[in-house]
Amino acid sequence: MVSIITPAYNADKFIKFSIESVLMQSYQDWEMIIIDDCSTDDTIKIVKSYHDIRIKLIVSDTKLFTAGARNLGIMKAQGNYIAFLDSDDFWHRDKLQKQISLMFNSKAFFAYTGVNKINNKGKELGNISVPESLKYNNLLRGNKICCSSVIIDIKAIKDLKFNIHYVIHEDYALWLKIFRSGSINAVGINEPLTFYRVHNDGKTNNKLMVLKWAWKIFRESEEFSFTKSSISFFFYAIEGLKKYIV
Repeated sequence: MVSIITPAYNADKFIKFSIESVLMQSYQDWEMIIIDDCSTDDTIKIVKSYHDIRIKLIVSDTKLFTAGARNLGIMKAQGNYIAFLDSDDFWHRDKLQKQISLMFNSKAFFAYTGVNKINNKGKELGNISVPESLKYNNLLRGNKICCSSVIIDIKAIKDLKFNIHYVIHEDYALWLKIFRSGSINAVGINEPLTFYRVHNDGKTNNKLMVLKWAWKIFRESEEFSFTKSSISFFFYAIEGLKKYIV
């Protein structure tokens, strides 16, 4: 089973697209854990309108933010695999099927897909290609992995947890931590099976803030020297921001 972790905060505009893309998956052995993070809109009402028992709603009475909400979802997950799907993104109907098949056949522990960027109205803005394999050094040149495209074999990675102190790039910090050991077999599908929404309300819309947190990760999380951080930051600024440019 795949446990799909979806943090949600004031997501009533888009969360139905996320949920319905999961319901339409050709791979049907899943549970979807939605963590409402103190929403003040109709997010909870929309989630409760779906009566599939595989959709499980957790309502937090304290603010967790994205990293904390994902961590809570991971704690509650019962599946063999963990997948992430943000509340404003959605999937191609064959996304899970293709990834699980690839992971099984290649004995991989971590999988990701290409991305189709869309705007608030669903208009396509272009694809982001991904390599069929990634190593730690590749990731230092930019975060090529969209969180909503990722599936992880939970047995292979101990202490799977996002850093709650990172407001932006909590996913990038975790990918670097996972890949740092060099023992994780990761595979990519270079097809746009994940639809990533780029919009003005997104926390990555502020490009200077994105760069600030990338620098923070290199210096603090990865504990790089100033020189090595500067080199990684240079390549990140060139390649990594492609994901966020509309």
